[in-house]
Amino acid sequence: MSFSEDFIVPDTVEFEIEQELKGLAKERMRAEFVTDEEAGLAWLKLKTEIYAERVDERSKTIVFSSPKTWWDMFKIEYFPAALLRKYPPKYDTQEKTVTFVARAVFPRLSLILPPEENVFIIQTDVQEE
Repeated sequence: MSFSEDFIVPDTVEFEIEQELKGLAKERMRAEFVTDEEAGLAWLKLKTEIYAERVDERSKTIVFSSPKTWWDMFKIEYFPAALLRKYPPKYDTQEKTVTFVARAVFPRLSLILPPEENVFIIQTDVQEE
């Protein structure tokens, strides 16, 4: 067997990814190069901001419970109904609230905004009688 039959020697190829950015996306672009030496990995993170409008926001509360100890789980699995009434299992209850925000995004919107130091926000209080 010759060398070329036993081994494959790969060539290297150069590649690039190109995306046009305008306005806010171009102005706020950040790049970060991250490496993980232990895993032998590296990646490039590109972050930017785009214009968006908050459309909807909803919160959902989820309550879930689990047996407090392994003994309570054993009772649930193996005790007959009569024993469960006499020795009911104890539960840990947890409550989590998750908020979902829906946004309409405008990735191609190109606005020219003044620098932040030139923007004044005037807030007035309106009171109903």
